[in-house]
Amino acid sequence: MKSPARLIALLILAVPAAAQQYIVTNDNASGSTNSATVLKVSNAGQVKVLQTYSTGGPAAGGAFFALTGVATAHVGTNTCVFVSNGGNSTIAAFTLSTTTGVLTAVAGSPFSYGVTGAQTSGIGLAVAANKFLYAGNSISVSISAIRINSSCALRGLKTYSVAGPPDGLKVTPNGKYLIA
Repeated sequence: MKSPARLIALLILAVPAAAQQYIVTNDNASGSTNSATVLKVSNAGQVKVLQTYSTGGPAAGGAFFALTGVATAHVGTNTCVFVSNGGNSTIAAFTLSTTTGVLTAVAGSPFSYGVTGAQTSGIGLAVAANKFLYAGNSISVSISAIRINSSCALRGLKTYSVAGPPDGLKVTPNGKYLIA
């Protein structure tokens, strides 16, 4: 069972849909293959676990709950869900059915984006304009810009060095600024 602090942080990541709302977690269990769990939130606020999915990469384990790396984007008719694999610096990409809560792995997932190695502090993720995914890399003290294509597949664009390990990422509502 998730700690109350972790659950509160993950509620921010809920994906609203017509009369349905979902929470997607990055399970990040130490020493194992990583997984993402989909939970359904009823109109009364009750939470029910639907299913757990492999992300296809190793977990980092030990990351702070705020840095576990889950982000969503709406690209065309797709709702894309991205889950970081801190154990090997890859990102799993899924499409989410907003009517059933089912995740479907995108062809080629998990995606490498130019950074390698285990990131024990996790990989923070943020989406801008439903076109770009940003990854905060604790291992290389950098932030990577990644293109999201129409199928939710990812392609690394460029990695930028920063002054210290990014503790989290947030894109401003107007999409013009990335805060780390």
